[in-house]
Amino acid sequence: MVDLEVEVQLAAYHIFSVSSMDSSTVKEATQKPTDEHSKSELALPVVSHQSLSLRRIIQLAYWAVVLVCVPIWWHMTSIERLALPKSRILAQKQAIEDITTHIDIIIHSDNEGTLISQKVAALLDTYRSSEVDLWKGTIVNVISADMKANGADVYHVYIHPANSARTHEVQGRNLNFYTQHNSNDVIAEKLGTLLWQLVNPMSISGNDNRVIQYSPSLRLSFSLLNEDIHTSRQRGWAAEKNINAVVKPTLDLLSSLHNFTIESQVQYYAPLAFEPPKRQKSDGSYYALGEDELKIFVNSAEWTLSSEINNDPVLHLILFVPSDSHRPLLIHDESSGLPSDSPAFIIPQWGGIVLFNPGFIQSPRSGAEIFSLFRTQLLTLLGVPPLPPNVKISSDPDGATEPLSSWQIDALLRRRIRENTEGSIQALTSIVKLVDELKNMPVGMDVKGEVLQGIEELEKMHTTETSPLSALELFTRSRHALAYSSKAFFNPGMVGQLYFPAEHKYAIYMLFAPASMGLIVSLVREVKPFLSRKREKKVE
Repeated sequence: MVDLEVEVQLAAYHIFSVSSMDSSTVKEATQKPTDEHSKSELALPVVSHQSLSLRRIIQLAYWAVVLVCVPIWWHMTSIERLALPKSRILAQKQAIEDITTHIDIIIHSDNEGTLISQKVAALLDTYRSSEVDLWKGTIVNVISADMKANGADVYHVYIHPANSARTHEVQGRNLNFYTQHNSNDVIAEKLGTLLWQLVNPMSISGNDNRVIQYSPSLRLSFSLLNEDIHTSRQRGWAAEKNINAVVKPTLDLLSSLHNFTIESQVQYYAPLAFEPPKRQKSDGSYYALGEDELKIFVNSAEWTLSSEINNDPVLHLILFVPSDSHRPLLIHDESSGLPSDSPAFIIPQWGGIVLFNPGFIQSPRSGAEIFSLFRTQLLTLLGVPPLPPNVKISSDPDGATEPLSSWQIDALLRRRIRENTEGSIQALTSIVKLVDELKNMPVGMDVKGEVLQGIEELEKMHTTETSPLSALELFTRSRHALAYSSKAFFNPGMVGQLYFPAEHKYAIYMLFAPASMGLIVSLVREVKPFLSRKREKKVE
């Protein structure tokens, strides 16, 4: 029984061993093809889609583009700052007092003309020493008729005896001086005072703040404004006819200073922005324009006063016709408490207004009278000095009278010479100061050229007694100097970079960092093997 169990166990063990051997043999048979397949895959060659030389050529192409663009970027982003002639500008600032107009006044007299001219010259020197600022840029030389004049602007004074008081007359640059006195001291004193008023009228009127700043081109806008056409009924005013007859002769005499452009218009509805107060007077009531009302008289919100758009300054000359409900509309004199006799008033550096109340005494009666008021306002705004009260413009043989004398025009020229010269030097020194303070302000060839032209015009204005320039020549050069310096100061290229600070540039450059990292890394990967091979060769 025991032997049978042993035989059974031995048989089972034999079967198990055979089966185990067979299974391992099968496993080896089944795994063999797989191992051979994997070995065949590992033995395949690696195929490169990009050769080493091609890769380096592509990298070099990218870097070549970068290197080519660097100069272009540098040129496009760099700020051009050309050197300005600071020393010449400073020299002109210090030598402004040397820019002068030389005037020769020749005294013609039948009785001791030399003595009278000496006394007049001494009196004018006294005025000059007491008013140094007002006489800046003007040198007056008074001589007798037997002496030679050296100045570019020569004036003649003829002394005439008179039996009674008589108004002195000017014609051109001549002055007919009438006197009842026989004393040379009295004649010299009165003549010297009159010449002081004629040569330098600013010493009497002072610096009038109503005068506009100088501009070579001006636009004159004549406007007829009806508060309400249904009641004012002023549909026309013959503007062209009156401008040609009254205003244009004056503008022709001032053409050497300004280039005038004239326009006119009629508005049928121009309401006031306020209700004028009603006041009483001896013969009735009136609507008053006091000091407060005059300041807000112009209704800019509803009055269309300019028909063209350009950079030329505009002087407005307005005829205002109030409606029936606001008549008479008069200027109220605060000091007297009564209406003013004048129907016109001036808005400083802006224009003039004439009130037209048809049928009332204070109103102008004709178009010629209206435009004569406009002409007076225009002369005030332009800075033309009036003649002294005891001087008038003489008539020619035909009875015609010039609207302005040469004495007035020359005085205005001398005033504008001083203003233009100071303005141009101020603009040039301001440019230098700004360029020094703002390091990112560009200075291009156009700005430098305009600065140089302005300095050259100023340098040409320096004259001597042996080679003087006339007031008109000095004015022309001062006008050019002011134009060049102002053009340089307001050059748009100078302020363009100020609105693009450096922080903005850095923010934009940061956008290029991601794109540049790939180029930099690829360059490093190519350079490192090259350097290592180079070191190995040195070691060998």
